[in-house]
Amino acid sequence: MDKINSIPALGKESFSCPNCKAFAHQTWYNAGALQCEKENPPWIPADNAVEIIEKGADKNFDQANLIAYIRKRLTKRPFFDKNDKWNTHRPLHNISYSECFSCGEFSVWLYDRLIYPSTELDIEIHPDAPDSVRPFLEEARNVFARSPRAAAAMLRLALQKLCIELGGLGKNINEDIGSLVKKGLDAKIVKALDVVRIVGNNAVHPGEISFDDDGETVLKLFKLIDFTITAMISQPREIEELFGQLPDGAREAIERRDKQAQD
Repeated sequence: MDKINSIPALGKESFSCPNCKAFAHQTWYNAGALQCEKENPPWIPADNAVEIIEKGADKNFDQANLIAYIRKRLTKRPFFDKNDKWNTHRPLHNISYSECFSCGEFSVWLYDRLIYPSTELDIEIHPDAPDSVRPFLEEARNVFARSPRAAAAMLRLALQKLCIELGGLGKNINEDIGSLVKKGLDAKIVKALDVVRIVGNNAVHPGEISFDDDGETVLKLFKLIDFTITAMISQPREIEELFGQLPDGAREAIERRDKQAQD
């Protein structure tokens, strides 16, 4: 199963249930167990929704009330609509539920984030991840379901530690990557490091990068960190181990050849 497609996200018809882990259809409910129509799943307003409404040409609706409602939704907090105060079945906005077809258990969502049950990203930490890097990778995995943005920020810290392991000073990631380039770091690895660095920076200081509801961008960052560890730590170690198994005479001849080439 494609991990990207299986990640739980608000409004998705199917994903890997955080309760039973099965990839299954999800029935959605608004708070109060009011089942959503299939063609009208849970939704959240775009960050610029108010601006779009204000610029809209259609003035044939109560724009002020709609803008007030959108602004309340964008707080990401649960709230009752004052227009429903006389209704005995008042919907609680920004809270949604998904019911798993496989196990029948419910998951609870606050705005666009899964808040129950707690879950972690189904991805293994690279076995050769240095001890200084591993805690940040594990933390990124643990918080991913609740906040892809927080996971991206943790991956940036993991990258900072990884750069130190590769010979950087750890004061400035961009400068560390530049110093590794001077040491002959492969161009593809440099691109991978820069992607994690820039997306991680945007997680801390929001910029132009969008964090998709399903966390696809952040999931790819895990892969880039994994790719970098393989290329810079695992493969060199394996090559050295194989080289060390060569007969002494063969290794000495190779070393003489390389020394002559350098001279």
